[in-house]
Amino acid sequence: MKFNSTRGGVVGQSFEEAILSGYAEDGGILLPESIPRVSREILVSWKSLSYVDLCKEILPLFIPESEITRDEINGIVDKSFTDFENGEVVRLAELGDTRLCIGEVFHGPTGAFKDLALSVLGRCVDLVLSRRRRKVTILVGTSGDTGSAAIRSVCGSPWANIIVLYPDGMVSEIQRLQMTTVDAPNVHVYAVEGTSDDLDVPIRNVFRDLALVNEYGLCSINSINVGRVLFQCVHYIYFYLKVCGDDLERRLPVYIPTGAAGHITAGCIARRLTGLDIQLIACVNENDIMHRWLETGVFQVSSAVMPTSSNAMDIQVPYNIERLLFYLSDGDCALVKSLMDDLDKKGLFVTPPALRERASLFMTSRRVTEAERMSTMKEVSDRHSYVLCPHSAIAVKAALDDREGEGCDLSESHTCVCLATATPAKFMSAVRKAEVTVHVQQPDSWSHLKDSKERDKRMRKGEDWEAMLREAIKKSHGSTDL
Repeated sequence: MKFNSTRGGVVGQSFEEAILSGYAEDGGILLPESIPRVSREILVSWKSLSYVDLCKEILPLFIPESEITRDEINGIVDKSFTDFENGEVVRLAELGDTRLCIGEVFHGPTGAFKDLALSVLGRCVDLVLSRRRRKVTILVGTSGDTGSAAIRSVCGSPWANIIVLYPDGMVSEIQRLQMTTVDAPNVHVYAVEGTSDDLDVPIRNVFRDLALVNEYGLCSINSINVGRVLFQCVHYIYFYLKVCGDDLERRLPVYIPTGAAGHITAGCIARRLTGLDIQLIACVNENDIMHRWLETGVFQVSSAVMPTSSNAMDIQVPYNIERLLFYLSDGDCALVKSLMDDLDKKGLFVTPPALRERASLFMTSRRVTEAERMSTMKEVSDRHSYVLCPHSAIAVKAALDDREGEGCDLSESHTCVCLATATPAKFMSAVRKAEVTVHVQQPDSWSHLKDSKERDKRMRKGEDWEAMLREAIKKSHGSTDL
């Protein structure tokens, strides 16, 4: 298995090279050169597997034995989930007789789905670096949840320094404290006076400086990193097999809270890997560029990011759109590059009709407002004694609306899955605003956070953030070789 850029200028990278990188040198992002196809016989054999054991079957399909052996993968997977809250790692919960299943993917230490992939990816990165005896600097821009999960995945590593930028005042208190209170010499956190899209600009510019990238071993474990996206395939397949059982021809709609579109991309790969009819519904908040793109074919950055209670989705430029275009165009790198060049120069691109038609076969979208999120959180709490976070409420509201209106996605299926991407305990202000009456208990492991010293630094408006980031890289990193 090798990895190529979406724009065609970088080909043949190893798995190790791919997970130790950020943007490709040609400005694109990496994907597997091909997606293997799993037979129906193998899928049947997977039906009884736990989530952990399914990871052990799927990951080797993308990681060559010559780079990380199957025994090593098994060991990494076993260690990755030892401190997850739920023994099953992920869980399916049913909402009464609604035929809605809640796919809980938030049982990791930081309370968000990012823990699933990053717990594994962090250990893969550490293994590779220890063999090479080489240090890297990981750059992470976060809209809320990725930062803390990324920090946890490499905290204390002698091989990786991590620099995290988050939008000041636009994350929840717990999200902030999980990042800013970490006391480790390899962890550096910056509060940026801007939006998540704003802070992505200096990060992208730094990655374009190939000399700097090579000198300091810059890489990313956002969903820019192909490992993040590949590892997120697992829960799509796990939920499909649990819900659909023996009927592998069945259509399963999956409602997905959507920000940078890494989850949607993982769903595309899961479909190609298995041939299963997984329908992907991108559910967005007021930052609705994905919805507008799927509805009109025009991908246009129309406004600044609007802060919402579902802050991990407050993104106007989801960078995984480039991977989606690659798959929808059957790997037409020239077309992908042309469309992304249009986006850079004009602030928009127009999707060719053939790509729109192909997307419509398995991908749709829904938009949910703040008022609708709040009312859904309260309704689900009152009727089912189940508390949703504001991100998960977007998926549930979209599914309930489709159910009530006999939407095409649900009329052909007995049930659907709504991904619950974060625990409501991370968003207590939203829980209170929604007037949820069911008690929400924060994990005991978070109790020390409010009394811990915060260690983040500031990037203020008017300052040269790129210059500050470059200086932070140089100060934090030191030599690339040990």
